[in-house]
Amino acid sequence: VQTKHLHTAPEVGAWRERYKWGGGDDARRHLAKTARYALLYSEDHRGILNAKGVEKLGYSRPQLEEFGRAYLRAKPLFVAAKTAAQVECGRTGMARSGFGRLRRLHGDLRARSKEGWSHIISATVSDMMNLTLIGIQANIPESWLVVNRHDGAEIGFPESVFPRTSVTSLRALAERQWQFWGHSFTCPATWALVRPDGSVEKV
Repeated sequence: VQTKHLHTAPEVGAWRERYKWGGGDDARRHLAKTARYALLYSEDHRGILNAKGVEKLGYSRPQLEEFGRAYLRAKPLFVAAKTAAQVECGRTGMARSGFGRLRRLHGDLRARSKEGWSHIISATVSDMMNLTLIGIQANIPESWLVVNRHDGAEIGFPESVFPRTSVTSLRALAERQWQFWGHSFTCPATWALVRPDGSVEKV
């Protein structure tokens, strides 16, 4: 660790105060969130220009592109892994999710590389959600899927089989430890109970 990257407590406090978010509508928060997703899938720093709503934030194109460059420079291991995966997808014409789900790729080298990387990410996320939903159904057969979203789901339960203590078992299932590509991690979730009368209780 190089000492020039270390900060004292007062320095960190000053940094936080200077760059403190101005709430959920803060333009910098929106930029950071949407840019991260755009740059995850894009070929290079210019992918930030495709971030949803980025044109409404008041930044010039050069400013946005520099933000994209800075973001990618800060994540050299991610860029290296992404590049290696894209090269392999382009070469073999195949891509697999973190769970091994295969997708055969078509088009020229660039199209195969781009499509393959997208499959690796999107299919892995989809597999995680599907396995979680299957696990919930197996543990509570009386449950049913109401709606499945990109990063969440609404699931119905008869009140007779869903005391509040069941939340603990569901949390253990949904927030389990995942392992693939030599890494181990968990995905924390937020939870809420929606009662028949429409009231919402965060748990």
